[in-house]
Amino acid sequence: MPARSGRWVRLGAAALLVLAGVPTIAQVAAHALDVQGNDRLARLFGGQTQQERLRISQAMAAGTGKPLPPATRALVRGAAVRDPLSADPYFLLGASRAAEGDRRSGAALVGLAVRRDPRFLPARYWQIDDDARGNRVERATAGVLRAIDLDPDNNQQTVPMLVRLTKVPASWPLIRAALPGASTWRDYYYEKLVAAQVEPSIVFNAIDAARAASGKAPAVQQQGALLQAMVAKGDFDRAYTAWLGWLPQEALGKIAYLYDGGFTGSPGALPFNWQMPTEGDGTAAIEPSHGLRFDYSPEANIALARQVALIPPGQYRLTSFSKLDQERESDTPASVSWQIACLPKGNVIANLALPNAIDLRGVATTFTVGADCTAQAVMLMGTSSEFPVRVGGYVRQVKIEKATK
Repeated sequence: MPARSGRWVRLGAAALLVLAGVPTIAQVAAHALDVQGNDRLARLFGGQTQQERLRISQAMAAGTGKPLPPATRALVRGAAVRDPLSADPYFLLGASRAAEGDRRSGAALVGLAVRRDPRFLPARYWQIDDDARGNRVERATAGVLRAIDLDPDNNQQTVPMLVRLTKVPASWPLIRAALPGASTWRDYYYEKLVAAQVEPSIVFNAIDAARAASGKAPAVQQQGALLQAMVAKGDFDRAYTAWLGWLPQEALGKIAYLYDGGFTGSPGALPFNWQMPTEGDGTAAIEPSHGLRFDYSPEANIALARQVALIPPGQYRLTSFSKLDQERESDTPASVSWQIACLPKGNVIANLALPNAIDLRGVATTFTVGADCTAQAVMLMGTSSEFPVRVGGYVRQVKIEKATK
């Protein structure tokens, strides 16, 4: 369809070659030669000088580069006559013919090379590039998937090619079908998808397909990266639904307006679980037997703990139980408090300071969630002061409940 083809062109003609950060076909072919090319060259061109063999090797690695010099071409044709079942001469002659401008006959010759040796990787990578140049997305996708199977040690170069293709809808059926059985590269593919800032809905669909077929969720780090990308785009409901689907069965009974409000270290990815800094002016960590441990030097505003929540419109009560390592001076303002802010605007709808007490003590406040507040950030905030004094302590529990009249 024209729209699809146009988008593929905008992604870049010969997209696999020009994408920043993705290896060129020449680089990938050079790796393939390291794996399987040197012995082949020695057998096929063993009678030639080392310099001539080097020129042939470089021509193979270039793949889509310059035409072969006349002397090298003659050697290659001679090799094809001596060993008509060898893939190497056909690949070299085909790549050279394409570089001269006759891409159709060049592709046919490279195809003969693949037919003679389906595992000859330089020829396969050349075909992937040729399909990309011709906007043949399905064929390019199939080629990359086959190369991943044939060259598993080269996933760091081939998987980014697949990520690039994932941006084009025509690639999805093949990729979705491959993911359930892709145990050796699936998590790396998820990682690269998120890092490449591919549209979150595309990533979600890919993960969902693999999960449905294999029952395996992505690693928590990949889950969190994807969910946070979806939340950043305002796709709160679908992100939360995905997060619920990835939770282990035993954790589903702990779902409330606020997840793991008792700070037991319940499983689950960010941002619907607690996110805490581990260094800097403020740090926090969950100690399951004591709760949330925090230490804060009030020199900068910082969220000591943060979780995204989806609280429906209505009246609620926020309650917290905590204790400090030591009481602050009576004239020193409270520097640590719970705040709830609407997303994405950030307007604060609740503020609850921790009590100034070294024994466990509870405090509470009521707040209202408006109809325009579709998602919220619940944060234990450290607020800077003119005369900073270190504050440390524990939050044993925080909870949000429907307010009773």
